[in-house]
Amino acid sequence: MIQELLSIIQQEGLVSASLLARRLNTSLGLVEMMLVELERAGYLRQVNGDDCGGCAGCGGQPSCRPAQGRIWARTEKLAR
Repeated sequence: MIQELLSIIQQEGLVSASLLARRLNTSLGLVEMMLVELERAGYLRQVNGDDCGGCAGCGGQPSCRPAQGRIWARTEKLAR
């Protein structure tokens, strides 16, 4: 399942835990645990509107939906 999660993140760039849970057909809690571990390992980072310049020019749309909770972005480590 973690490979599927990483694949979605690679494709989308910016994702929320709720989007991932829906796409993976699993619980939000499980997805959040995986995201935290991937952040600790340096593959992901949490972002907000200040980090990406806001929604007006964001390349993450339509995946980025701040109302869905924390937003995660891949790091250079995952982009390799």
